[in-house]
Amino acid sequence: MVEVWLIRHGVTAWNVDRRWQGHSDIPLNKEGRQQAANVAAHMLRVHATTPFDRQLCSDLSRARGTAESVGKMLSLPVELDARFREEHYGLLEGHTTDEIKNCPILAAVHQARSEGPLAPNDPGESRQEGLDRAALALQFIAETFHHAKRIAVFTHGGFILNCFRHLGGYPAAYPVVKENKCPKIANTSISILKVESANDSHVWTAEQWGSTPHRQSRE
Repeated sequence: MVEVWLIRHGVTAWNVDRRWQGHSDIPLNKEGRQQAANVAAHMLRVHATTPFDRQLCSDLSRARGTAESVGKMLSLPVELDARFREEHYGLLEGHTTDEIKNCPILAAVHQARSEGPLAPNDPGESRQEGLDRAALALQFIAETFHHAKRIAVFTHGGFILNCFRHLGGYPAAYPVVKENKCPKIANTSISILKVESANDSHVWTAEQWGSTPHRQSRE
């Protein structure tokens, strides 16, 4: 059985402004770097009992910066992989939720992400495409790292929520946090999954979603 930690990146300036980031490459801010140091200290304590074997990471800088802070503590290299990126929000990136709601053009783009099809000039992903990518990423983990004991994946809030939807059988556009099905996935929160693989079959179970023990002790 492999234990898989899904860790959301630390906070960025766009998180503070509530701007949709998606594939926009926004770095950690000062608070985000401190959050990364805090989660690194927590993971080092865990690493002392059952070590992490690998560190996988979205190739976006906010996830990479978080992973590198942990990697220095654990003496583990960071393995970048674009399949762990945030959903691609396309034309919505850089805008706040209020801006999207109050602009008819952006509101239509937002609706198209859930209902399709995307506009030809929108480079983003539909909600379903984001969900499908998360499902394939989990399959990749199960098939590739079945000999590991524990791995860490540094990723994004939307990606983690899509993992929750996939494992829970929820539709791509279902608001799992708003409907109290899943806790909020805060910056540097930890979601822990386990996967048992046998005869090309993979059984996933969730131990926790969105836990922040390292933040609660400091806030």
